[in-house]
Amino acid sequence: MEAYKLILALALGAIIYGCGDTQKKSDRSEGDEQATTIDEKSEKSTMDTEVDLRSLIKSIDNTRDAIEKHTGDPIVMTTESLREKIKQKWEKIHFYTIEGQLVRVKTYPHATITDRTEEFYLDNEELILVVIEDNGLGDRGKSKDQLDRLYYFQNGELVMEQNRENDPEYTMRASDAEELLTELMEYMEIYANYQGK
Repeated sequence: MEAYKLILALALGAIIYGCGDTQKKSDRSEGDEQATTIDEKSEKSTMDTEVDLRSLIKSIDNTRDAIEKHTGDPIVMTTESLREKIKQKWEKIHFYTIEGQLVRVKTYPHATITDRTEEFYLDNEELILVVIEDNGLGDRGKSKDQLDRLYYFQNGELVMEQNRENDPEYTMRASDAEELLTELMEYMEIYANYQGK
């Protein structure tokens, strides 16, 4: 009888120990599943962000193409009567509209200084793209891969920079993006004042 009690106690102990170990394994499995789920969610979120960014860039590129296709002759303004910093940097500014709404601004340098131009593309009066061309004096409507630098914006924030030469010295700093936004705001004000005459 003593042996029977001892065997029963050992069996019961093994069962209890096994249940506890199974619970620990179950807890670890749930933890592993949670970690995997979190990792998968993080990876999915990163992929969604990349897809969203690609989608945004494609949408902006399509908007740029439509603007190029549907704008006529620009309103040309010389910089003679503008503030000194603009006069020194640019000789003239072209303003392009579609149905009376400003959609593109292109600044042209003094011919003796450089051929570099800056183009600002707007959608509903919001900056979506800045194109900087080292030789932007040629024909308009160039394909994306012919452009030197593109800066994509959303809600007033720089979201992506593309540099055809991939030169690290040309990388965009946040302060540069802010300067481009400030320049555009000034050009929009100049255009509004011009329209008010």
